[in-house]
This record gives sequence, structure tokens and C-alpha cells, in this order.
Amino acid sequence: MKAARREGVSKLPESQWVEWKEWGDVALTAYIKDRMYDPMSFGTEKARF
Repeated sequence: MKAARREGVSKLPESQWVEWKEWGDVALTAYIKDRMYDPMSFGTEKARF
């Protein structure tokens, strides 16, 4: 979606992009960190390959 905006082919209104820019990435990042990503879980354990 962001690529479409950069290329000028997005049909979404600019106001929607402004809202997403202000809150969208923040909300998505918080969701990922809260539910899926825990950098501390990689702490002292050795990698298993």
C-alpha cells in the first residue's frame, strides 16, 4: 500500500494516509511486539542450527 502511494497510484484520500502515518505503524508495531516479538527470548541461549 505504501508503495502505491509512493508511485502515485493509490486511490485513498490523503487524509487516510495522514491518519495511518500518525497511528497505523505505531499500532501495528505495538501489536507485533506485544504478541509475536520478544527480543529477550533470544538472550543467552545458543543458536540451534
